[in-house]
Amino acid sequence: MNDDYDLADCMEALRDDVLSPVDDLDQEPPGVEIFDAVIRAIVAEVETSPGLDMALHEAISRRLAWGELESIILADAEEVYDRLLIACQRVVIDPVDEILVAEVTTEVVCAAARVVAHAAISRGSHERAACLREELVHRRLRDILHRQEEEFARLGVKSVTPDGEAAADGDAR
Repeated sequence: MNDDYDLADCMEALRDDVLSPVDDLDQEPPGVEIFDAVIRAIVAEVETSPGLDMALHEAISRRLAWGELESIILADAEEVYDRLLIACQRVVIDPVDEILVAEVTTEVVCAAARVVAHAAISRGSHERAACLREELVHRRLRDILHRQEEEFARLGVKSVTPDGEAAADGDAR
């Protein structure tokens, strides 16, 4: 890295260029979790091997929990990726640093996509399990109704009136 500037500080200065503005000041801009994860990864690049960023995982999980669609989260990540690489070309002096930013940004966006994919698969398996439980309940109910019809036939009951009383074969109801 070039000693004249700190790459993380340089990238942090690009926050307003990279992130889309929001109307509500209480909300964070879309994709802020991606940008922050890139900054953390750039800072940690020298010290450790970047793995799954838990803050990124939690932020994406929180957005999904609030009902945001997976496609919107991925679109935000793609937009931050594109804007960050364009802004990086304008600001970063050293080509090695520019490659580092591109590599780290790619890793972060891929990690975000993995989190979204894992959540979608998990949600799909939960929905499938719920459908299977519902099918089982319907099957059990059908079996109970079938046994009830058999019991009515054994007792000589033709039907059940709306008020719940059994009508015998000879009744005129």
